[in-house]
Amino acid sequence: GSLRVWRIIGPFPNWDGDGHNTAYPPEAGYDATAAYAGWYRAAGWLTWHQRPEDGDEVPLSRLLRPQMVEMDPCPGTYYAYTDLTSEERVETRVMLRHTGTAKCWLNGRALQLELEPGADTPGANVVLKQGRNALLVKLSTAAGPAKVALRLSDNAGLRWL
Repeated sequence: GSLRVWRIIGPFPNWDGDGHNTAYPPEAGYDATAAYAGWYRAAGWLTWHQRPEDGDEVPLSRLLRPQMVEMDPCPGTYYAYTDLTSEERVETRVMLRHTGTAKCWLNGRALQLELEPGADTPGANVVLKQGRNALLVKLSTAAGPAKVALRLSDNAGLRWL
């Protein structure tokens, strides 16, 4: 499946770095019509399509910063959601490149992201089921921009999506 379209939401509070350990509503499940109390204003899901000028990254803090806050980065806790569609059951590795602190769930199950020797990004071995697979990424930053990129690896090699 293609990861060129993401639904993004945030920022949520990240006071003293506690946002990453706080389970905000997006962790309870994706609801495209939902709005939640965010850091500066109500937060609702926005659809974002990958743009060439952003490369392989989803620039969360730039896209979701409140208009009254002119700085990028806008520290906080952000979520990115996408659906992966697989024609068959397949074993793969999810690799996550990010700023800040990240968590990732596939089909509601938390992934244990680990660094491989020599790797510059954490990853987790997963099984994509045939059909739709829901992927949620949580990213918390205290300083610096909030950005995330995801790749899947298989026997054909690595590629950023």
